Amino acid sequence: MPLARPAPVPGTVVPGSVNFDEPSRGYVREFCYRPVRHGMLETRRNHWLLERIWARFVSMRRAVCPGSFDPIHKGHIEVIARASSLFDEVIVAVSTNYAKKYRFSLNERLEMARNTFSALSGIVVEPMGEGLLSDYCHARGVSAIVKGLRSSSDFDYELPMATMNRQLSGVETVFLPGDSRYLHLSSTLIKEVHTLGGDIADFVPRAVLRRLQGDVGPDTTPVTMVQPKA
Repeated sequence: MPLARPAPVPGTVVPGSVNFDEPSRGYVREFCYRPVRHGMLETRRNHWLLERIWARFVSMRRAVCPGSFDPIHKGHIEVIARASSLFDEVIVAVSTNYAKKYRFSLNERLEMARNTFSALSGIVVEPMGEGLLSDYCHARGVSAIVKGLRSSSDFDYELPMATMNRQLSGVETVFLPGDSRYLHLSSTLIKEVHTLGGDIADFVPRAVLRRLQGDVGPDTTPVTMVQPKA
């Protein structure tokens, strides 16, 4: 006669019962490699399931915030800072489209972003390089793309790309609504206002303001690109 399955004992982990929030992370790490006991039996299947749970949990903790950031402004910063509270690591991937004309070089955009986020932990700034964003995410082990939304038109523009990225590589896109103080901001608008003599000090970080005011010379340091996996 088969024995009835006993109720879970406090201190054990049963697959499907783990709550994936920040306080439970240490609990999962501590117990994921211990088989679950059912009376006197230990099953390797439970061990394997818990390993998969922990591996999936870890893989979901890195995100990327891609963009040209020409220049980066406080609307970008607000979304990226919020994303850093949701993930262990957020990569600010600075992209370059050679069909476009940029106000700042790639080196300058990287430097401004790095100076801006230097005081925040868990945020990495690097060039995205050429190729598809989905390939970059695969190469860097990224499972989520974070995009800020200013309006419904932003959502209409981003949704097809989010669907394509998921179908190409399985990477999901997380949409964060922008703060109402910065919904009107765009890099293009900031450059236009500055060119016409307007004061944009309230909308950009100090590193960008210094560049726009010409207090910092051009940066010609070579840039190391991240090469996607074949």
